[in-house]
Amino acid sequence: MTEQQTSNAEQVDRLVKDLGEMIASHQKQLEYLLANRDKFINAPVAPTLCGDTIDFDRANREQVVQLIKTFDGDWEKDTQFGRLDYHLAVEGGPRLRLWGAELLPSCQLIETTETIPENEIQRTRTTRKIVCNGGKEAAAQ
Repeated sequence: MTEQQTSNAEQVDRLVKDLGEMIASHQKQLEYLLANRDKFINAPVAPTLCGDTIDFDRANREQVVQLIKTFDGDWEKDTQFGRLDYHLAVEGGPRLRLWGAELLPSCQLIETTETIPENEIQRTRTTRKIVCNGGKEAAAQ
């Protein structure tokens, strides 16, 4: 084999491995979707696919509550542009995400700006965090 052929063979092997992992991930999504078809059909927001995640995009407060009740589990929160992303890792299945959801009534976005001295130049940094239920925080942004 030439050097080019050896390099190509290595790249093909990597592609085969990567595609096998993608297929396994999508197989889990498919199995979960089929097993929970009625839940998805009756969901207040249509599901979409984003990589290895099944998304429900831009849910309002009422829809968030309904989706969390429908797909019971330990949902994690993360902030994004003053909205929430909820993530649920389904054991043995895919990840579910409520992408860009409205804040729940029990949550508020707290924004702070701090000055960070750097040598002779000062810069400011704005951080945002979502605080829910009187103190439980979502991840800071």
